[in-house]
Amino acid sequence: MTDTLIEKLEQAEEGSRELSDEVLLACGWRKTRWVPTGEPAWFDPQGSNGSYLPHPTRSLDDCLRYAVPEGWWPEQLSWASDGSLVIATIWNRDPGDGYKSCDGDAANPALALCIAALKARAEG
Repeated sequence: MTDTLIEKLEQAEEGSRELSDEVLLACGWRKTRWVPTGEPAWFDPQGSNGSYLPHPTRSLDDCLRYAVPEGWWPEQLSWASDGSLVIATIWNRDPGDGYKSCDGDAANPALALCIAALKARAEG
């Protein structure tokens, strides 16, 4: 699932609610329906339900807060020399494993950071 989602993010021109929802699900969020109304209800990985639904593919703040794994930090955001894509790098310094980094390339900073975050989550 993560590889397919990363491919979608790499091909996207911009973030969307649909892509953000897929990122949240990959990050441990749950989507269900309220029984009485049938309206969607979202729960974060700790089981809390709030009134704010993050939009990590359109917001760097939301991606940093909700998609980048704990213990990982943004290292850089840079643009390709021709301006065609953004490169995001996040890193983790684990005393047992040493330095690890993950990169994401996409059309905008939030998408690139989401890709790097998903790759970091896949590493464990």
